[in-house]
Amino acid sequence: MAQGFLRDAEAALRQMKFDTAKTYVESALRVDPKNSQANVLSRRIRERELQYLNEETSIK
Repeated sequence: MAQGFLRDAEAALRQMKFDTAKTYVESALRVDPKNSQANVLSRRIRERELQYLNEETSIK
């Protein structure tokens, strides 16, 4: 079940739906709190979101 949530999180991340991706990761962690893949993905989501915000809010 956790793997399904993580697949959905990856798909949401590809679409830059950061909040949705985070929600799926949180669901995966509720099912499997020690899932290291979920923790890695959570970090990737945060990093990608920060990168996106920096790029989009920069004055060009």
